[in-house]
Amino acid sequence: MRWLPAEEGLELAELFTRLAGRSPSMPVAAFSFERSLMPCDMEGWAQEWAHATKPPDGIEKDCKQPGSHWTWPMVKACAGSLCANCASSPPRQLASTQRWLELPQGPRFIYVAGAKSSKRNNVVFPALKSVLQSSEAPDDRLQIEEIPHSGHGIDMDAPAEVRKIIAAAFGSEQDL
Repeated sequence: MRWLPAEEGLELAELFTRLAGRSPSMPVAAFSFERSLMPCDMEGWAQEWAHATKPPDGIEKDCKQPGSHWTWPMVKACAGSLCANCASSPPRQLASTQRWLELPQGPRFIYVAGAKSSKRNNVVFPALKSVLQSSEAPDDRLQIEEIPHSGHGIDMDAPAEVRKIIAAAFGSEQDL
């Protein structure tokens, strides 16, 4: 809440309140599309963006892309949250991934990354495998997918490949 503008924070709080009355059910899988898991994900930008008073060049244009619901305050809040989460030891996102993997009869954790993000992948993939090893979860609970010819914008670079991965997780032979 501390990173979100008041209006967006209230909207999120209301959503959680509405969802609280529902009976939880286990999802089929958890997907992570190059989710920031470690400090290497934010080097050179997140700290700067979290404290910037104006958006860096190009960010407002990116927020205005068709289908984007991002705003500069959201990007700034996300950057600040990443800084806080990655500063813990172990990084909060890796710890939550381990808890996910340790759920009894829990679903798979599917991490999807673009091959052009090799600098990140060279750090994150081994870290995820290490989390799996220390979790005592079966090996098939973690699935790492690397999409060739794609970068961080996987959905824009390779939408067909993303659909195939999602369809496979649901056991569907057809694209979604």
